[in-house]
Order: sequence, then structure tokens, then C-alpha cells
Amino acid sequence: MRFHVFRCSFIVFAIFLTQGCNSLYKPIGSTLIAYSEDHALPEFLETTDVDLACQSGTSLLPLLSSFSRVGTDTKKIEISLYLLSAFCAEQQAHYFELLENLSDQAKTYRQSISYSSLKKRAYQKAAKHQLASYASTLAAFNYSAETSCPEFSRDLDEVLFLLGHLQGLEALLNGGKSAGLISIPLNVSNDIYRAMACLDNKKWWGVPQVVEATLLIFLPELDRTKSKIVDITIEESIAHGRQQGVPLAETIALAAWEGQGSTDKVKKLIQEHFQSLSTLKVDDKWLVINNINNRHLQNRADIFLLEQGKSIPPDIASAFRPIPETTSDIEFDLDDL
Repeated sequence: MRFHVFRCSFIVFAIFLTQGCNSLYKPIGSTLIAYSEDHALPEFLETTDVDLACQSGTSLLPLLSSFSRVGTDTKKIEISLYLLSAFCAEQQAHYFELLENLSDQAKTYRQSISYSSLKKRAYQKAAKHQLASYASTLAAFNYSAETSCPEFSRDLDEVLFLLGHLQGLEALLNGGKSAGLISIPLNVSNDIYRAMACLDNKKWWGVPQVVEATLLIFLPELDRTKSKIVDITIEESIAHGRQQGVPLAETIALAAWEGQGSTDKVKKLIQEHFQSLSTLKVDDKWLVINNINNRHLQNRADIFLLEQGKSIPPDIASAFRPIPETTSDIEFDLDDL
């Protein structure tokens, strides 16, 4: 009898403890998510170490997302965490692409094919996380192509809305690079195009306009009139971004011109990017965005040099700077010889 009472008491006590813990999970989660959005995310945006940022995003994603199981809204923080995790996957893809190119040049074709397959897997992973970032954006702002534009309470919300839709565009592009290992819903491109109208192009570094132009390259039927001037639009967006100290439009232009197969435009973009670094006045609030942009341009420069049969220097920018003309300060008079 005593044992039965003890057992019942123990079960009741255990249930009480469990229920007590469950009641704590939601406020703890809400506090952590609020802290992450108000303090950790701005810290991420101001960091110069993009590798640390992407690793941190990857490691924090499962923990912070898990609080959705106890009723905490995690969608807004997931936009940036999935973005950073996808960037890690893109770096893996770049590494495998370098090895693929080197194997091609060494005529070790079995290795080249294997590295190509690994590259496609990495792009699949990147596209998967980018699509998740895009989906989190729609959920966080309760937005769809059929609804009106959301009302933003702060600049950070506008940036997350912009970056989340940019992740949708990158998911489309990386899905293609994965050679069909992941399928992206066909309506994504139309929805992203419409969403750009919710943002001030001048305020946000020319990015909304260059996103529209990039989509028009692949889908001119979205706007036949604007599709005729996409290159002008892209150039204007790049100049606007550099002027504001956040040249993110360069990364999107790179994807657009690669999609066009415009090698000369890609080379010109890379050269102008590295030449502009010495005079660019970077906005310190968005350092990680600027440095992710730099990394994308550096990665493409690596591949460009290998394709030209050249080696990659430690300072990649040095390969694209103009060679200064050397002049001698000594004047020779041939009559004196």
C-alpha cells in the first residue's frame, strides 16, 4: 500500500515538474528570439568575418528554430539564419568548383566529374536553405503576391524582407546550378518580382531594381518594356549601391550577366569591383552584407583566372588592378653618349 502511494506521489510530482518546465519554455524562447532579433542579428550584420557568421548561423539555426515547437514565433530570425547557412553551402560549392577546374586542366577527368557532382550537391543544399529563408520571409511578414505590402516598423524589417526575397532569387539560380537536384516552385519568380515594389529602391542600395532586372533577363514576359533596358538598369543599380556604401547589386548583376553568358560584362564587373574598393566608403551598419558581396566577386574572380589558364594569387584583387605605367625620372641626351 505504501509503495503504491509512493509510486502515485512520484508520478504526480514528475508530471508537475514536467508541466512546470513546459510552462517555462515559451517565455525562455520568446526572450531568446527577441534578444537574437534586437542584438545578435545587428551584431551579425556589423561583422567583417563572413565565415564566422555563416558557421554561427548554421549552428544556431536548430536551437532557435526549436522554440517554434512551444509556440514562439521564430520565422523572422530564421530568415537570416537560413541565409547564413546557405552562404556556407555556397562556399563549399565554390571549393568543389575550383577542384573541378584544376582537375580538368590536369586531365584527371574521373576526379573532375566527381568534384562536379559534389559541387551540384552543395548547390542543392544552398538552394534548399535559401528556399527555407524565403518561406520564412513570407510567414514572418504574412505576405503573399495576393496581399498588400506589409507595414514595416523599422529598417531591420525592411532589410529582412529584402534579403529573404533575394534568397528566393538565389534559390532559383542555385537550383539551376544543382542540375535539377532540387525543384523550386515556378511561381517564386513572379512573386519576388511583385514584392520588390514594396521597397524603396533608392533607400535600399538599388537592390530591388536589380532584382527585377535579373528576373526580366530570364523571364522577359514579366514586363516587356522594362526587359529592353535591363543592362542600363543593372548599371544604374550598381552605381547607386557603391555610392551608398553597400554594393550588393554587384552580386545580383554577376548572376544576371552570367545567366546571359556575357563574359565581357562579368570581367568588367570584377575589374570595377576591385578598383572601387580603395575609394568605397562602406556603411558600417551592413558590413556582413558588403563582405558577402566581396566574397561572391572574389569567388568568381578565382574561377575566371583558372579559366584563363592563370594561377590564383593570394591577393586576388592584384590580378585585376590596372598595371601602372612606369616612367623614368632620368633624362638621357643621346648626344652626350
